[in-house]
Amino acid sequence: MGRRNKLALLVVALVGGIVLFAVGAPGSVPGLGESPTMGDPGESTPRDGNVGTADGTPTNPTPTTTATPTATPTEAPTETPTATPTATPQPPRDVDTAAVVRAIQRELALYRNYYANAGPTPQSYYDASLSTTGTIPSKLEQAASVHSERMAAERTVSHEAGGIGTRARLEAVGLDSCRVENSGTLLSGRQLEGLYSVDIGEDSEPEVGRRIADGLMSDDHARRSLYADGADYLGVGVATADGRAYATVLVC
Repeated sequence: MGRRNKLALLVVALVGGIVLFAVGAPGSVPGLGESPTMGDPGESTPRDGNVGTADGTPTNPTPTTTATPTATPTEAPTETPTATPTATPQPPRDVDTAAVVRAIQRELALYRNYYANAGPTPQSYYDASLSTTGTIPSKLEQAASVHSERMAAERTVSHEAGGIGTRARLEAVGLDSCRVENSGTLLSGRQLEGLYSVDIGEDSEPEVGRRIADGLMSDDHARRSLYADGADYLGVGVATADGRAYATVLVC
């Protein structure tokens, strides 16, 4: 083959290669790069991974936002207040006032006996007894009881209650002339009277009577009347109100 023919064959080969290259699918030449990826008609897969539409506009996927659940606050349980039981007030305890009177009489007799026979200056001539029976003691007890009831009604301890004093009370029972000698001195009116009041509490009648007698003997005025040399008769009256006992003693 001549030189001219070899040149012609070379030209033909080059032209054929160019034609083959032009006819092949767009993209890299097989063996020289990545093979083209065929997709759906009208679509191509760009290198960034987004699918393009037919007009070449890439479609970005809408990011999905996962909502973070909001913690619902748990309300603290409301404590139900415990009701404090209310103590039911108890009515004042009733006492047998006659039993209290007898206890006072007994205790005062013990005091006078001690004073006469074993006191600081024993007096053999001293008449320790104060009569609680008979006409005069009955009148003294009547006057004493009326005054104790008035003191209880007024919640007070005083020689004058209800506007009436000791002399008027003795006059009302016919004992306005009552006089008692004590160490050469005559006692009259309120000097013949002793008063005292105590809380009853849970004490028995004898205990209430003992406390009243102790209180009378701790009072200078009442003790002088009850220890009077010339006293022969005793009257005791007791009344109660609001859990207290009010006592009156009269001598003649």
